[in-house]
Amino acid sequence: MYAQLSNILLIFIYTTLPIWINEYLQPSTDWIFAAAACISLLAPFIVLPRLHHFYSLLLALFLYLPTWADLGHRLLFDAPLNSSSLTGVIYTTPGEASEFFSAFFNGKILVFTLLTLLWIYIGIFKTRSLASLHLSGLLKAFFLSVTAVSMLHLWASYVIIEYRFIPLQIYLNIRQILQNERDLKAIQTQLGEYNFAPIYSDFKDNTPQTFVIIIGESLHRGHMQLYGYHRPTTPQLSQRDDLLVFANVTAPRAATLSSLNTALSFADSYTFDGSILKGSIIDYFNAAGFTTYWLSNQYQGGYLDNLIALWGSKATHPHFINHDYWGERQAPYDEQLLPHVRQALQDSAPRKLIIIHLMGNHIQYKQRYPESFEHFSGTTDKSQTVAEYDNSVLYNDSIISQILHELEQQGGISYLLYFSDHGQDVSDSPDSCLCHSPEATTPPMLEIPFILWLSPSYIQHRADFLPRARRNLNIPYNTKDFIHSVIDLSNLHNTDYIPNKSIFAPR
Repeated sequence: MYAQLSNILLIFIYTTLPIWINEYLQPSTDWIFAAAACISLLAPFIVLPRLHHFYSLLLALFLYLPTWADLGHRLLFDAPLNSSSLTGVIYTTPGEASEFFSAFFNGKILVFTLLTLLWIYIGIFKTRSLASLHLSGLLKAFFLSVTAVSMLHLWASYVIIEYRFIPLQIYLNIRQILQNERDLKAIQTQLGEYNFAPIYSDFKDNTPQTFVIIIGESLHRGHMQLYGYHRPTTPQLSQRDDLLVFANVTAPRAATLSSLNTALSFADSYTFDGSILKGSIIDYFNAAGFTTYWLSNQYQGGYLDNLIALWGSKATHPHFINHDYWGERQAPYDEQLLPHVRQALQDSAPRKLIIIHLMGNHIQYKQRYPESFEHFSGTTDKSQTVAEYDNSVLYNDSIISQILHELEQQGGISYLLYFSDHGQDVSDSPDSCLCHSPEATTPPMLEIPFILWLSPSYIQHRADFLPRARRNLNIPYNTKDFIHSVIDLSNLHNTDYIPNKSIFAPR
């Protein structure tokens, strides 16, 4: 009798524990929902006792696995598992997963995972079937009636449950992400169909023009000597006196896709709304008659990431040098883009737009620079990580400076504009995650550099531009409107361009 009661108690705890955990994590507890869910989940053990082990396995897959994922996410980021993280999981690659694992897996996660697996093992293999539990017909009827009422309650309150029941919420998020993918495929079929209104240039057509945009990765301006950082992380840029350094620019979000989605297109929101059908910065300059280059060291993995690659591939000359290098194999160093940059600069086309997408300062920081740039070091694990990030900033300074030097040799009307997709929270403070996170965004994850160089010929042909750009060095600006700034900077205009969305606008 004691063994049977112990077995029933063990089954009850195994079945209902995820429900109580779920309720504990909610802002307020719904005891009726919890009771209804527990009764409904217990029913198969009594109604179908011969499927005991199979049902215990189903509970492990559909209750414990999502709960483990959510709790693990909370341990890592102090935030519940949401659509941003699930998107990364769904569209990740083995290499990306390996890099994430090496960066974030720790002792707490290991112990939590092992305890979860042990408990699942006990629930599946150490509990016994309730087939020997003989219930009277009246008691069975009563139990089934309560179960039916409970299941009806769950169905009737479905809209409420989806926001409070972790496994169902994860399922609904995944369903929405996949729907977004289908929507994006539909958008793909329409991209390029938008006909821009006539685009005019205020530069003379026969004047050579070379415009270079460098998109950085995960760079917080607070780690740049150019912005007052205590370490000499930008010695080459800092010694120049011909740069316009904008001090108050932020990214829309702490994630590459959601930031560049708005920065590089006419989209005014983080969703794929109708404004994105106007196309990207590449589409605009193609329509304006430019020869366009897209030179990228960013990985082309994950379908949603390929929206950026899709835009880049529509350039006259697209080049992606990072095909499957992640994790321990690491991405190529950004210097491997330099031959492609030189080739683009030597192109005899009269008007060129060259966009360079760096790997920059992406985690793992130590993998972003060669040994010759190991100038800084730390005395603790955290300070060493900060030092490695600073080394990557030092290397980034070298890459930008080399590209700028090459551009200076070209002559003609030209500019170089550098900004980062988003920042990074990297400091010695105890609460620094040494990362960027859309779920738990901090100011350093959004505070980005925005640096402009203008050639002497540019300044000569557009005398009014430099004074007004200098007046705006300290104004707040968000790069969700970046495309309008680039159009202004390139001295182009048409009805798609909104002048007051430019960081260089007179007003």
